[in-house]
Amino acid sequence: MINKSSINVKTIFLLTGAILAFLIGAATATGQEALQFFSAHGYYGVGSIIVFTVLLGWSGASIISLGYRKENEVHSVYKYYLGNFLGTIFDWLLLLFLYGVVVTMLSGSGAVMNETFGLSYYVGSLVVGSLVFLTVILSLQRIIQILGWIGPILIVFLCIISLVSIFKSFKGLSNLGQTLSTVEAPSASGFWWLSGILYASFAIVVAAPFFFSLGTGSKLITNRKEASARGISAAFAAMLPISLMFMAILANIESVYDKAAPLVYLAQNIHPYLPAVYAIIILLGIYSTAVPMLWLICDKIFQNHDKKYYKLFAAVLTVLALAGGSVLPFGQLVGFLYPLMGFVGLILFLLIGYRQIIERLKKE
Repeated sequence: MINKSSINVKTIFLLTGAILAFLIGAATATGQEALQFFSAHGYYGVGSIIVFTVLLGWSGASIISLGYRKENEVHSVYKYYLGNFLGTIFDWLLLLFLYGVVVTMLSGSGAVMNETFGLSYYVGSLVVGSLVFLTVILSLQRIIQILGWIGPILIVFLCIISLVSIFKSFKGLSNLGQTLSTVEAPSASGFWWLSGILYASFAIVVAAPFFFSLGTGSKLITNRKEASARGISAAFAAMLPISLMFMAILANIESVYDKAAPLVYLAQNIHPYLPAVYAIIILLGIYSTAVPMLWLICDKIFQNHDKKYYKLFAAVLTVLALAGGSVLPFGQLVGFLYPLMGFVGLILFLLIGYRQIIERLKKE
């Protein structure tokens, strides 16, 4: 007999791992996000990380719990928070955003394969795109199981690279004030607290449908406590590698502030062959982000429809994403899509909070 009030540790591990794999993409694994959103603010970046963790934990727990509680009543997280009209617009707008990120990820995979292993840009993108397609046509349960193990692998490697870099350049932290005055590190915003909010809002706006699907479609969740614990545990699990990346980049800010891939540069300083290993980690991050995003698009359009047409649609979207990624450069795609989605996510934060206040008042 299932205990409806207990929390299953294996469930926490798999679903937390799946969420982390979803959130960690190419920009995160390269260290570019940690540089712009956290390290660029110096020691104030600690505050940015705290703001990010609190907002992601709260919103993630709220959305997964919503999916579990109202599995048969609510079919769209955006319609629930925005109403039918605006929710429908937001649903389809987000699908365009998600597809843009898929194109970005496949573009990045070609660049990584080309720069690291010397493969043709098109061959590299095709290999990763094929793996993404083959995974997307599996069931949600299989996708969660695959991503659930990739997430921890990504976290371990990110932490190892960061820890070694911190110990090698620990003196850089003691001279930080003087160093920051001599460099102009790129920053996501001029305020540390706003960077934390924007990073969390970007994460939640793209992850909201996936979080909601975990609540409604995952047989691994057996009670409301487990549903809420997923979002909270994922936020704190994400905080660990982000904090270590923040410190590693901060300790080496004079050397990496102008690098497109700060962590790859730090990995090269540890061992000349390590960047090749780290490139594989970045490709895992690309794969684990593109898979759930493409799945969400296909599932949204072909919900309760013929599986054959679902697979055909997934194949067409993959081919178009490969074609788009070969034309649009990775850096330009990141610079356009990520900040835009971050500001859109602010709307979702406000609406989640408003809805929770209204529901609480109704209960009282």
